[in-house]
Amino acid sequence: MIMRKKQSVYNRRPAEDQQSDLESCQDVTHFVRRFVDSAVISAMKIVTVMALRNWMFYAKFISLNKEGTIEFYMYHVLWSIPTPAYPEPYVTVSVFFCIAASCVQPPHFPVDVTYVFEGHQFVHRLDVVFQPKWLYDILDMKTMLFKTFTF
Repeated sequence: MIMRKKQSVYNRRPAEDQQSDLESCQDVTHFVRRFVDSAVISAMKIVTVMALRNWMFYAKFISLNKEGTIEFYMYHVLWSIPTPAYPEPYVTVSVFFCIAASCVQPPHFPVDVTYVFEGHQFVHRLDVVFQPKWLYDILDMKTMLFKTFTF
């Protein structure tokens, strides 16, 4: 008995199907939208039990760029701590997220998510544990900077 390797369904592309690239991109776009929706909901659940309980955040879609077979979804997440004295926050912290999804890979493949804090150059990946201290540090620096201004 000779055992043959199973061919993956995803390695074969039918030559007669000209719309497969378009359908693949639409599947990936749909997947990323679902991913972002579920990520925001998950983030809200995490924030309520973490040290960020008193923080508020606002996520905004910035742009969609396509380079070759990869789509880059850019999001801006604005963090703040509203207080009774300042319901509209005096300072905010921006975090920029980039979700890179390949149109070639099947929709169930993981997407690449990176994020950068404002004023920093280091690009964080999802395997780096998010530290609430990073938000507090940026907030404290901006607060100290704004206290030096006289209006």
